[in-house]
Amino acid sequence: MRKNHKHVQYNCKYFDFMVLPELGITKLDKEKNQCVREKTGAQNTAQEIKHYQKKWLRHVQRLETNRIPKQALQYKPKGRRNVGQPRKS
Repeated sequence: MRKNHKHVQYNCKYFDFMVLPELGITKLDKEKNQCVREKTGAQNTAQEIKHYQKKWLRHVQRLETNRIPKQALQYKPKGRRNVGQPRKS
């Protein structure tokens, strides 16, 4: 990702009003997001989030079993929940 376009990933409004005109693109051009990302060097935020989630999961799996994050990840609730909407009291 290029340094001068790091903001593209986080703020969509800034992207629309500041970066698109720099590239000579208007909203009427109907440019695909993927094409704009390729031109700016920005990354897909959803893919980056999935990458960090996988990274965190591998990290937690390496932890010892007595650590809270690993216990929370491996927790299996016992019993069953009541069916339907909670009662009003």
